[in-house]
Amino acid sequence: MFLGYQNNKIKFYTQEKLDEILYNIDKTEEADEEYVLFGDEYLLKSSVINELLAKAKEKKQKEASIKAKSAIEEGFVVYKNAKIETNTQTVSDLNTIRQMCVVLNESSYNWLSKDDILLNLIIDKENPVENDDFVKIGILITEFKNMIWTEKYTDYLDAINNATTLEEVENIDINYMEGE
Repeated sequence: MFLGYQNNKIKFYTQEKLDEILYNIDKTEEADEEYVLFGDEYLLKSSVINELLAKAKEKKQKEASIKAKSAIEEGFVVYKNAKIETNTQTVSDLNTIRQMCVVLNESSYNWLSKDDILLNLIIDKENPVENDDFVKIGILITEFKNMIWTEKYTDYLDAINNATTLEEVENIDINYMEGE
């Protein structure tokens, strides 16, 4: 096989050596390796595959990150048989309400869950880890977020980074909400 160059780019990849004047080729050279058309020039097949694999991995990593953030914003934990959202707004609201209740010396607050269950959440300044519903919910939400980022997300990144073909990358199904 022969390569034909124009302006330092491989524009021809043929079985027969081309006439440099007829085809306006700067130079020709014999090639032992396989080349493929990529865009408007021929490139070494192995480098094209590596480039495509790298781009596919980058795209899949972005998908993993976006879906992890989405899982947290759309997710929930179950507390007292009610679904409590894990999104930023809910976490902020729970923190603000608890602080307000402490300042006002309130011992409980009614909270409507994601699935419309009314919960009477207890505030206990003396034993918050054992008795304070707000603290218990906060722990559940923290564990949920930790599971998304430190377990599932890193597992997906490992699978992406260990993939050796485009097909392997494409076959990685990123779903943080399995079983919900």
